[in-house]
Amino acid sequence: MGAGIAYVTARAGMGVVLIDRDQETAEKGKLHCAGLLEKEVARGRMSEEAAVGILERIVATPDYGALAEADLVIEAVFEDRKVKAEVTEKVKAHLPEGAIFASNTSTLPITS
Repeated sequence: MGAGIAYVTARAGMGVVLIDRDQETAEKGKLHCAGLLEKEVARGRMSEEAAVGILERIVATPDYGALAEADLVIEAVFEDRKVKAEVTEKVKAHLPEGAIFASNTSTLPITS
């Protein structure tokens, strides 16, 4: 789901930092976005230049330090409380004052 969120955010004109557990996995997320863009170009819904520009807005990295200037972070790790808690702590260590942290979940109660 994180790659899909990265895609629609970059497509809306915003810069995106796509973080995953390692560089290879982060790049797979960006590659997913590239595939979605290729489909848009093939269907004539977007120019190749526009697709390249959108993809350039996505930075794939395992480095939480890349969040140092983020205005908004959307956490979208899989539905495991422990993993979500670990990621939340890593994000909080780098999130600037005033930034918004949002958690994406569909099965875990927000009050837990």
